[in-house]
Amino acid sequence: MDSANPVDGEQPVDPAPRPIRRTFTAQYRNRILDEYLAAPHGEKGAALRRGGLYQSQMRDWARAREAAGSTRNNRKSLPASGPEMADYVAMQLNTRPRKTLGVETPAETLDELLMSADELTGRT
Repeated sequence: MDSANPVDGEQPVDPAPRPIRRTFTAQYRNRILDEYLAAPHGEKGAALRRGGLYQSQMRDWARAREAAGSTRNNRKSLPASGPEMADYVAMQLNTRPRKTLGVETPAETLDELLMSADELTGRT
C-alpha cells in the first residue's frame, strides 16, 4: 500500500527522501580552489560548473584556508614557554605605539599626580 497512512505495521513511504549533503575533503577543496584562482576571468565559471560548485563556496574556502594558514604561522613564531615567552611578551608590549611615542597610560598619569601631591603635602 502506498498511502500516507500505513496499515498493519507497514512503514510509510517517503515520497521525497531527504537529500544527502555533500562533503569535500581538504585535498579536494584545495585542488579546486587552486584551479579556480588560477583560471582566467572568463573561465572561472567553467571550473565551478565542472564540480557543481558555487562562487560563494570558493570565497568561503579561500577565507578558511587563509585563516588556517595565518593561525599556523602565528603558532610557529611564538615561543613555547619559559624565559623566551616572557621576553617575547615584553617585546610585544614595549614596542606598542603608546610606548614608542611616549604617551602615558591613565594609570601612569594618576601615579605621577599622586606622587606630586605627596611631595606638595610633605608625604613620602
